[in-house]
Order: sequence, then structure tokens, then C-alpha cells
Amino acid sequence: MITLKELSKEAGVSISAVSKALNDSSDISEETKNRIIALARERGYSKKKHPSQISNSGRPMTIAIIYSDIVSNYYTKLLKEYDARISEMGAIMLMASAQFKTERIIELCGFFQQTGIADGIICISPFNIFGQIPPMDIPMIGISYPSTEYHAFDHLSVDDSVGIADGIAKLVELGHTKIAYMGEKYTWYRQQDFEAAMKSHKLKVDPAFDLVSDYRFEKAGFDCAERLLKHGDLPTAIFAAYDDIAAGAAETLKNAGYRIPEDISIAGIDYTQRNIGNGKVISSVNCHIKDQVNITLNLLLRKIRKQIPITTVQNINLRTEFMPTNSIGPVSGSSR
Repeated sequence: MITLKELSKEAGVSISAVSKALNDSSDISEETKNRIIALARERGYSKKKHPSQISNSGRPMTIAIIYSDIVSNYYTKLLKEYDARISEMGAIMLMASAQFKTERIIELCGFFQQTGIADGIICISPFNIFGQIPPMDIPMIGISYPSTEYHAFDHLSVDDSVGIADGIAKLVELGHTKIAYMGEKYTWYRQQDFEAAMKSHKLKVDPAFDLVSDYRFEKAGFDCAERLLKHGDLPTAIFAAYDDIAAGAAETLKNAGYRIPEDISIAGIDYTQRNIGNGKVISSVNCHIKDQVNITLNLLLRKIRKQIPITTVQNINLRTEFMPTNSIGPVSGSSR
């Protein structure tokens, strides 16, 4: 079996750097850390559990992840990233679905606290309900959109408004003024950000272009696009509440004979890098999944290790950014 010294030599770094990488230290870059961990796996290196990976009861550290669903590409990617990072730590991840229900989130938080089976909780919610959860006896951090309400625990705000504003600015730069929104019932806060971004460019949102579906995911995109086609007067660009909706809309419009982006530009949110055929990938707002995972796990671990008092509450804001691809383009002459 390869030794720590041999591993450091192969990686071209110091023994100290290898140790930091294997113990998930923040004193080493993520790129170097990931490279060392990958090499350690390849060479079959194993190590004894670090004290930080063991709970007070002597069992492996256990982190509970409360999420809303595992159907969307976004949540799937986020949970996979958590699973990979927590596994690298030598810890155990527990997953529980709240199914978009506030009372279920509160129930699950109480369950993990009362049973003592989790050393910490990360709760991911598409809407901000964390002010309704009382203080916890175990470390917890919530992830949602920005809020001014009081939280009894740490909170990471993923600020979609910045990326949405950047996306609208890019579409306007390309000559688009007739921009439609497509969403569903759980994305109302992104609809508000879209409307605010349009207003900042002195653009009115045509009610016929402000679409909210009773469905979710691709089916919501099918529904909204079909309603646009029946309306007749089409927008030159579509901004969807998330990439799955954008993909559904793109498929419906292509089946109707429209080209993307030559006839209609399409963008989404979450940066799941959805391929919509013909080498086209949906332009999207990058919500920085890896950063979300790194920030929340690092903060939670410091609380679990009692490096930060549990009563010290932090609110962190993560800026998003728009990532343009070949699913958007200039307004064509026939669309003006």
C-alpha cells in the first residue's frame, strides 16, 4: 500500500499538503485538494479516521440533508456533490425529502435533533421558511434565496437576482425587447426578479408573455410554449425559471418549426448544462453548486467541531452569474 510520503512525491507536493487535502482543510486550494484525493483513490491509499470525522458517540460523523425533491436536474447535481464531498470526509450522509412542505421541514428538523442520529443539518429549500424553525441544539445551515427575516441558525442566500439581471442585460444587448418568462408555482421569487430586471431596462412585461404553469419541469415548458404558440405573437427570447422548463419549451418550439436561437433565444436558471440538440446548450444562471456545498459543509464542520459557538449565526450571500451559450443570439430581421 502506498505511504503518505510516496503519495506526496507522486503528487509533487509536500507531505503537509497531502495531509491537509485528505483532512479537507481549507488551507489548500480546491483544485489541488481534488487532485490529491483522486490520486489517493487511484493508488489505494487509506488512512485512519481523523478525529474530526468521528462524532461524540464514537460513530462516523453523520450529516443530514433535507431537500425538496430529487426529480430536477439541479437538485440531483447538488445532492451528488454533497454525497461526494461527505464521502471524501469519511462521514455519512442522510437524505430526507420535504416535498416542498414547510411543516415537513420543521418535522424533519425536530426528528434529527430529538433522535441524535445527525451531528449537523443542511436544509435546502426553494422558499425561505427558516424563520419558522426554532433554535436547534445541533448545528444547522439553511440554503434559500435572500431574506431579511430572522434565522436562528446559519443561512446561505443564493442570489438569483444578480444572474437574472445579467441575463436580461445580455438579451437586451442582443436586441431583444420582447422577452417572455416561463415558470411554475414554486418559482414566484424568480418571476419577481425577472420582472424587476425587465423594469430596470424600461421594458414592459406583456401579460401574454408572463407565463406560470400548473405543471413542473419539462412539462411546464411544454405547457407554456404551447400557450405562446396559440397566442400567435411570439417573443424573440424566453427566460425560464430553471433549465428543465427551458428544455421543455425548446423541444416544443423546435417541433413547431422554430430554430433556436435564430428564431427564438432561450435561457434558464441553475446551470445544469442541458443539451437541447444540434450541439446547443441552454444559456443559464450559474448558482455555483460546488461553492454552495463547500461553503455550507465548511461552516457546518466548524460548528460541529465547536470551533464556532452554535449561537453565532452567520448570513452569507452567494452571487450568481449568467453564462451565455449558443442558445441565445441576436434578434433576426424577421423578428424585429
